[in-house]
Amino acid sequence: NNFIINQDNVNHNLKASNPNHLAIKSFRLYDMLGRVVLSKKDLGSDPNYIFSTSSISHGVYIAEFLTTNNKKLTQKVFISNSGN
Repeated sequence: NNFIINQDNVNHNLKASNPNHLAIKSFRLYDMLGRVVLSKKDLGSDPNYIFSTSSISHGVYIAEFLTTNNKKLTQKVFISNSGN
């Protein structure tokens, strides 16, 4: 799978690369207690996604993209808004 998720703490963005143009039904960012802290729906099949994380607290999160055929693409991300 070529779907790549990474956190850009310098620019306070979570980025996802979707080179195979998978159809994405939803994106959710969970904290370590399982709470949804960021959610987007009906994202289409864009080659790239960028979500601002500037208002999200420092910590470890799980980024989850759900395809239209219900395949979950997940990645643990570390968010630090101090620019590290």
